[in-house]
Amino acid sequence: MLQMRGIEQRAMSLYRQGKVPGSFYDGYGQEAVSAGAAFAMAAEDRLCILHRDLAAHLIRGVEPRRIFAQYMGRADGITAGRDGNGPLRRSQARLRRDGLDAGPT
Repeated sequence: MLQMRGIEQRAMSLYRQGKVPGSFYDGYGQEAVSAGAAFAMAAEDRLCILHRDLAAHLIRGVEPRRIFAQYMGRADGITAGRDGNGPLRRSQARLRRDGLDAGPT
């Protein structure tokens, strides 16, 4: 949860500098929600996340450098920067962005 807060504080700083396109939504004060859900699940379980979900990504092994790259719209981001800085998703970590994603992981 501390790592999530630190990443989001840095990302907000980058947003204010104009280095993160679009809007930025942090999960300040809500870190325990995604952390608790991710810790409670088995490795083979899928976690359907909506937003303020950064802790779940970290717990499931997503590297902070890829999160920052995603926020900044770079090709080395989680979805090659295509989804911007909104809710992230990563099939390899068995994380789904929302209930609308379909198909195999």
